[in-house]
Amino acid sequence: QMDLFFDSAPILAAQELTIAIVDRRGNDIPNLLARLKLLAPETYPSFEHLLAHQEQLCHCSSTKSKIECLLDTMSPLAFSILGRFAGDYLTPIWQQLSLELSGRPFDAESPQDHLSFTAIKSFDWREVLVAIEAEEGWYRQPVLLYRHAEACFKLNREAEGLASWFRLYMLFPKSAQQLVNGTD
Repeated sequence: QMDLFFDSAPILAAQELTIAIVDRRGNDIPNLLARLKLLAPETYPSFEHLLAHQEQLCHCSSTKSKIECLLDTMSPLAFSILGRFAGDYLTPIWQQLSLELSGRPFDAESPQDHLSFTAIKSFDWREVLVAIEAEEGWYRQPVLLYRHAEACFKLNREAEGLASWFRLYMLFPKSAQQLVNGTD
């Protein structure tokens, strides 16, 4: 039973640091990080790594590089380190990227560099629809049809969602299959 008592301090330190990171309490993070290093030196490097990538994200020169960093590095790190709090941590970052992408036209060569993509990542389904429907000829782009259908279903607009699915599968069957399988 003593193991439970002594193991609780490192766990508590990691939890307090997690909450400070998620809540963006920048003044508390250095002290909590130092405490974690003392109590749980094996856990410390992963938190330090996540915070280093967060700082690196601030210095990325383009939204495209920020999206790549988020997808390739920060999201997997956040989910492995912060667990169930990863969404709370990542959502404001995606929302900030959405602000940066607002008004940028869709480019089929770079489909992630569009407001509809970052809005999906921040679970802002109405913004997804607004961004897509603002694009002229959006219904001729498989990726936008797919995102439109997904957002419609999330907003309980099944008839519109089904119409987008139908158009996607009828006009772009190969792309539809790739999008559904997550390979495109």
